[in-house]
Amino acid sequence: MPADSPALDDAIATLPLATPDMPLLDVIGLMLESPEGSERGAAVGGCAIAIAESKLVGMFTERDVVRWSAKGLDFQRTTLAQVMGAPVEAVRRSQLGDLFGVLALMRDRPIRYLPVVEEDGTVLGAIALETIRQILQPCYLFKVRSVAQAIAETPSTAPPNTSILELTRIMADRPTEYVVICDRLEHLDRPARPLPVGIVTERDILRLQHLQWDLRSTRADRVMSAPLIGIHPDESLWSAHERMQQHRIRHLTVTGDRGELLGVLTQSQLLQGFDPQTIYETMQQLGEQLEGERSERRRLEAELHKIAIQEQELGELKSRFTSMVTHEFRNPLTTILYSTQLLETFGHRATEEKKRSYLLRIRRTAQYMNQLIEDLLVIGGSDEAKLEFNPKPLDLEEVCQDLIEQQHLSDGGRNPISFEIEGDRDRVCMDEKLLRYIFTNLLANACKYSPKGMPVEFHIACEDERAIFYLSDRGIGIPPEECDRLFDPFYRATNVGNIPGTGLGLSMVKRCVESHYGTIAVESEMGVGTRFIVTLPLSGISEVDPQTPSVAVEQNSLERKPS
Repeated sequence: MPADSPALDDAIATLPLATPDMPLLDVIGLMLESPEGSERGAAVGGCAIAIAESKLVGMFTERDVVRWSAKGLDFQRTTLAQVMGAPVEAVRRSQLGDLFGVLALMRDRPIRYLPVVEEDGTVLGAIALETIRQILQPCYLFKVRSVAQAIAETPSTAPPNTSILELTRIMADRPTEYVVICDRLEHLDRPARPLPVGIVTERDILRLQHLQWDLRSTRADRVMSAPLIGIHPDESLWSAHERMQQHRIRHLTVTGDRGELLGVLTQSQLLQGFDPQTIYETMQQLGEQLEGERSERRRLEAELHKIAIQEQELGELKSRFTSMVTHEFRNPLTTILYSTQLLETFGHRATEEKKRSYLLRIRRTAQYMNQLIEDLLVIGGSDEAKLEFNPKPLDLEEVCQDLIEQQHLSDGGRNPISFEIEGDRDRVCMDEKLLRYIFTNLLANACKYSPKGMPVEFHIACEDERAIFYLSDRGIGIPPEECDRLFDPFYRATNVGNIPGTGLGLSMVKRCVESHYGTIAVESEMGVGTRFIVTLPLSGISEVDPQTPSVAVEQNSLERKPS
């Protein structure tokens, strides 16, 4: 302990002792009695220690009296055990450091009374903020700090006709140790300011409960402490310290030039001005500020790293986009130019059937390019309206059969498609446009990436208010390390070879599934095949957890059959 630090033994005050079975009114009576010859005992007289076999089992304070008064407790029919809270944590005498360490401990918990026991658990007493203030003489610091620098909180106030019961509720809710009783001071040039005329403290509530007064019918102006001991905000904390010592009080009202209430100075606020504690808090604040700056720097570094990754991904996306546009637009344009040249050069000699085939090729190619532009607009967010969700009743089997027929017409029946649907689909309500886009893409991919003649299976199970679509092929499969990127715009697996494609289809499928409040999963094995599993609500209303990912990827699981 520092040489100039007062002895902590001088701060330990004897407290009234009570047993858990003692009537609560008797306990309050003990709290109002000061131990003989102990000035410090009066400072902590608003507290009693509950013991059993000389050991500490609990504490009961003025704050507890206020809290239970606000709840309307009948103090006459209650014992200490019935209101005593959880066991309190005491400090052993040998564990006490210097006085400023004790102050920091009481502030951290936060508590106003710190019980002290011997090594064997025998209760010695308690240290209170008031006992600390009584033995300290911090004149060198208190004389240079003003009252205005110490007060911070806005005081609780009430008019003189307020009931004591209401005051206990104010103290319990805030919580605060006091309520200042105020009239209004009128000014011609500014709004009225409160004029303090008295104060009601926790100690006053303690006395009234001991006297068994009716708190509901007792007015504040009947029992308040008056006149008030006040202080001006420009006065020093040393003046405030001496005034508290002289009048043996724990609060000073801070008033302005016209007597208006500016605040209340309490013991805890006064003790916050001690130089060692101020230094400790300042260092702590500087440390927190430095750590905050370090955290901010780490956050900025992470943001810069994220931006760098995004720029790299954007560069890759730009490269893929350029490659896709170059390939996917050049080929159909070449087809259109070639067909128009044939018509222009040999049209007068070509048969009508040949001319129609040329025109049909031009139309299909133009439609393909138009669809490609539409996909790019949607992916780019320029056409959000195209993904509006408009569910309507539909015949699910008829729509899917039509999609299969269109696929056969598109590729000339290159791959046989087996179709099966089971379960109750009488009340299907879905967005047909989104549905067609999803399975037009998935059916086309299943056929495109499968050898000619290999079958494609399309199975639907309607169960538990949802439709589960299983679409399986026996194609080239997807490399396991690339499955996670399968739904990225413009991304195509490295094993597609010369098979044409834009890398937009599955990205659009994912968006359509999400717009339909559904999920999509993929299972794939290289050289064996791929299965897509799409789950959509039958009613058009989402029952999917918003936290559930809309995409799942699994490998080596094609042996599982639809259930």
